[in-house]
Amino acid sequence: MAIPFVSRIFERAAVTTKDGRLRATWRGLLPLVVSYLVQLLVILGLFSALVPETDGAPPTPVALAVLVGMGLTLMATAGIALIVAARLDGRAYAEYGFDWSLGWLRDWVGGVAIGVLMVGVVAVYLSVRGYATLALDVSWNGGTFGPFLSIGVLTGVLFYFLANNVYEEVVFRAILLRNFAEGLTARTVGALPAVGGATAASLVVFGFYHPLPPGGGGIHSALTSAGLGVVFALAYVVSGQLSLPIGIHFGGVSLLSMSGESVFGIALPTVVTLTFTTAAPTYEILFVRILAGVVLVVGWAALLYDGVSVHKSLSR
Repeated sequence: MAIPFVSRIFERAAVTTKDGRLRATWRGLLPLVVSYLVQLLVILGLFSALVPETDGAPPTPVALAVLVGMGLTLMATAGIALIVAARLDGRAYAEYGFDWSLGWLRDWVGGVAIGVLMVGVVAVYLSVRGYATLALDVSWNGGTFGPFLSIGVLTGVLFYFLANNVYEEVVFRAILLRNFAEGLTARTVGALPAVGGATAASLVVFGFYHPLPPGGGGIHSALTSAGLGVVFALAYVVSGQLSLPIGIHFGGVSLLSMSGESVFGIALPTVVTLTFTTAAPTYEILFVRILAGVVLVVGWAALLYDGVSVHKSLSR
């Protein structure tokens, strides 16, 4: 008698009573878990095979090979996550936010501009508050490979960042947020509260994801990622497409350029440099960047969409 009872409990916990699918919570989390485990195994293998066990950044060709390999892995695992999600959800791939229209491309370009403007607002704020100075400095140390190979190096670095953005937006917005919202709506929660609750829950998972290997970063990484995720989630909610949040996410790479940071020893070109003169309050800066992003996304939606509202694909 106990086994059927336990079976009924598991069935109620694991699948919906309406259509027999896994509950929305699991449909959102399983693609993340599967794709992350594949990603972790491949990337750790890539590091052990290519990166020498020495201090400092690896030689540029090795660093570039690692970055491109990581980028390809991220793109592949985004595809794996979509395949798993589509099978669990019974959705077409386009429904996750792949319109592939001129409007989709327009939103991506606009998103990149919004991401750059968010960084620009922060830079001006830091300058006005006396935390940093701004200077025009159009330069790039492309290495000793000649112009064509140097452009190839830059393309490889940018590809890695774009691939990372694509993976995170596919998994955390298109799959996680969408499924969480559907699950709450199925429990007769209104569209706006459902999307709000789903956004909050997905941001918690998004934050916890970032300190995990191979990236790491601790509590600061978790809080920063969850905070900026507010802007990415808002972009997805109002557009129903992935182009706008992917573009905004990618535009954030301008902060690395402006602050002169490098990735595995490979620096990005600079147009304006940001030099800190004193320690700046981290979360004050984060708040300014989030606020700028929210204002810009709302303005974009008001200008180009039918007002600022939850996209119909997320509200039914």
